[in-house]
Amino acid sequence: MTKAIVDLHAHLTDAIHQGTWFNGKPHTPVERCESLARQLLKKSFSTADSTLVGIIDFDDHRAERTFEALKRNSDDSKQDGNLLSVYDENKAAHYLKGQEIPTNKGHLLVLGAKSDVTSRTLRDAINEAKDLGGIVIADHPLFNVGPLQQAALRLIKHPSQLSVTARELYEFKDSFDAMEIMNGNLSKRYTRKQDLLSFDYDIPGIATSDSHTVDGVFSVNMEMANLDFSDEESLKDSLKREFRRYPRKINGSYNGMTERLRHTAASFYENLLFSTGLVKKF
Repeated sequence: MTKAIVDLHAHLTDAIHQGTWFNGKPHTPVERCESLARQLLKKSFSTADSTLVGIIDFDDHRAERTFEALKRNSDDSKQDGNLLSVYDENKAAHYLKGQEIPTNKGHLLVLGAKSDVTSRTLRDAINEAKDLGGIVIADHPLFNVGPLQQAALRLIKHPSQLSVTARELYEFKDSFDAMEIMNGNLSKRYTRKQDLLSFDYDIPGIATSDSHTVDGVFSVNMEMANLDFSDEESLKDSLKREFRRYPRKINGSYNGMTERLRHTAASFYENLLFSTGLVKKF
């Protein structure tokens, strides 16, 4: 069993956030992945002796691309299904593939499913994720946007509800393995509400960065003990056990308003380019 610094929600091979044609950085998918892999390995090994990052797809294959680049840029690695472990002397950097699903009732974070979840209604997506052996997490619950942002989401054919509400948390409280009570892109007022509902509904609370850049990985993290990295299934079992272990130390701070606005604008711009076909997903 291992103690590790954990950030289970990070999106990394994003064309808009990392390397575009207008900022002089590498801009082909392969170049981006190679650069990101080197940065991510450096960040992981400099953070702690043992780390775990969830590499999250969003209707794309960025996790698979990132895994391949990580293996190309390491001398000692081992993969078991959705779990990739990279070693450097006495340090270990672990990565777990996941998927963020835009359902009709808000986003759903799934870690370690045997294949992509294709359902887009909340109930069906949860059931499918469970059937595929995934860890099911309500990410950034209770958060939603105003009418203008909802109109923008409809423009890019994205469901206008970004997060599950208290009603859905209660309805599916026995199905969620965890819920985010701290997300790097939200403000403290959401965390206070999420923390209370986590306690009231007996859904374990976790903290993640929800970062779209390597710099932001581990900006919000958890220190978790007794994790078993021997294989994917053992890790998922140990994660679910540790979700319910208290007290657990949470580190980090929220992104500033400027970063949150940048995150929102860049995500919208990326999806607009994808939806119009100007940029292809990779």
